[in-house]
Amino acid sequence: MARMMWITIATMGATGCVTQECNLMYAPDMVSVDLHADAWADGAWRVEIDGAGCDVTLPEGADLVCDAVQEQPSLTLDGGGLGTLSLWSYAPPTVELVVLHDGVEVLREELTPEYAEDEPNGEGCGERRSATVDVDVPAA
Repeated sequence: MARMMWITIATMGATGCVTQECNLMYAPDMVSVDLHADAWADGAWRVEIDGAGCDVTLPEGADLVCDAVQEQPSLTLDGGGLGTLSLWSYAPPTVELVVLHDGVEVLREELTPEYAEDEPNGEGCGERRSATVDVDVPAA
């Protein structure tokens, strides 16, 4: 009888053990800049965050090309104009935004993103910092 009780207690202890499970979703740090303008002039545009960026020709959004760098920039277009420039695996305290139209600088601004932190792969599975900053771009 004493032997039976020990086996029952040992089994209960083993089944009470819980392991942590994490998703494997790609969820790196990220900084994004939402670009707003009253109107977007036709021509060649370049948008950069800390020197990494994308080139596009408006009005059709032709020839959209982003730099092949570690930060993996991506640019979305919105309603015939520029939308959001995002840099993946990147979340510094400040960033420098540069916007050029036909090779002429129309905006240079240092931004201080307010990062939100979350754990998209589950609690205890690693934190991610992300922020989006809204910027008004002057007419070119």
